Amino acid sequence: MGYDFSSVRNLVEVAGGRGTLIASILRANLSMEATLFDLPYVVEEARPLIEALGLLNRCHWWEETSLNQSPRGRRLPAEIYHSRLG
Repeated sequence: MGYDFSSVRNLVEVAGGRGTLIASILRANLSMEATLFDLPYVVEEARPLIEALGLLNRCHWWEETSLNQSPRGRRLPAEIYHSRLG
């Protein structure tokens, strides 16, 4: 049994990699929007999957050159999910 995301409206996945997890969560939760937060080259690798699945209108991108930096004054109105797979 997985996590119940049904009450989450905005999700931020930190270090989300190629977007497979965030894509599957978005596909299962049609009213949710999400942001993939990762390094620029990783975000670019995730875009084709998100686009192919028709999720570009609900998936946003946040690129930083270091995931250890604070997010430069940006506020996160979201639940935060950090995936550590593999």
